[in-house]
Amino acid sequence: MSFRLEADGVWIFVSHSNLDLTEARQIRDALEKDGHNPLLFFLKGLQKNDERLPQLIRDEIKARTWFVLCESAHSRASSWVQEEVGIVKSTKPPETFVTIDLATDLDVKQDGEVLPFVRKLRPLLKRATVFLSHAVSDQEIARQIYDALIEQDYRVFLDMKSITPGACWETVIPSSLEDAVEHGFVLLLLSPDYLCSAYCEREREMAFKILGSRTTSNIVPVIVRDPDYVYHQLPADLNDLQCIDTTKGSIVQNVSALLRHLKSRPMT
Repeated sequence: MSFRLEADGVWIFVSHSNLDLTEARQIRDALEKDGHNPLLFFLKGLQKNDERLPQLIRDEIKARTWFVLCESAHSRASSWVQEEVGIVKSTKPPETFVTIDLATDLDVKQDGEVLPFVRKLRPLLKRATVFLSHAVSDQEIARQIYDALIEQDYRVFLDMKSITPGACWETVIPSSLEDAVEHGFVLLLLSPDYLCSAYCEREREMAFKILGSRTTSNIVPVIVRDPDYVYHQLPADLNDLQCIDTTKGSIVQNVSALLRHLKSRPMT
């Protein structure tokens, strides 16, 4: 597939003791195999009593969105790992991190069974994938939402950004839409032009067809222009879904609120 969604995986902070590096590498390898970017830090240049370390840890965690917390006897005995875990759990939404028990979650009982840590990672990775469906006239707001999602380490498909030159968009878009329905969110950027677009209607119908009989919590209508018009002309397939209105207040505030919503929204 010639589009960037597959290559631009999620950046994931992996908190671990350096004494568990062999086990942490198994998690790293699984994430990289799925196209993501795990971050394993070992700051050898800083001694245990280096006064710079607490602030460095805080700054790095503040700059990241997704976390894997590796739990073990070594991590519980490490004051720095416990510092990382405490900061993540006290400052980040619980849906943005997962705890892997290195003593039990790396084991598999029988051939072909999915490893426990892989099962634990799936909801986290699913939450971090987004497809943006929009009308051509709403490119600017779509681009702003895309940039905000990328800044927060989401894996995002936006046609103008994600399709490489020469790619067959008639193949790329259905494939990437299916990926987002199965592994994340589809954001429908609603406006008068979106509701009048036959192309946008086909994308929306395709998303619901892929979803099938499952609940629709990962298809999210987002109003980006003229909310009164949109509410009056809302298609029947969206009547039972809660719309997120981003037209009131500043774009920065609205996009920030949208990101907070996605981080805490229930997933199918």
